[in-house]
Amino acid sequence: MVMEFAKQGSLRKLLDGKYTDLNWKSKVAILFYIVDGLNTIHEANLVHKDFHSGNIVNKDMFNSYITDFGLCKPVSQDSDSEELFGVLPYIAPELLRASE
Repeated sequence: MVMEFAKQGSLRKLLDGKYTDLNWKSKVAILFYIVDGLNTIHEANLVHKDFHSGNIVNKDMFNSYITDFGLCKPVSQDSDSEELFGVLPYIAPELLRASE
């Protein structure tokens, strides 16, 4: 796979280093691209399964892209599976409670 160079790195890196420097216009623009990407994934009936700020990269201060589709699955595939995927701090609490 070939991707455009993400000059600003991951969203996690951007937020850790420059969050206070971002104005609301930039924050909303980043959010818009993330929501647009998630909408595209869901319209394709897919679930990302590893969605977190480390898997969002930023071409610049306004263009963000969702990456790392290694765990991505069709909605219907293994939909009742009890396996948990992802990074612990980003897993929904209700999924963690259900696995107990």
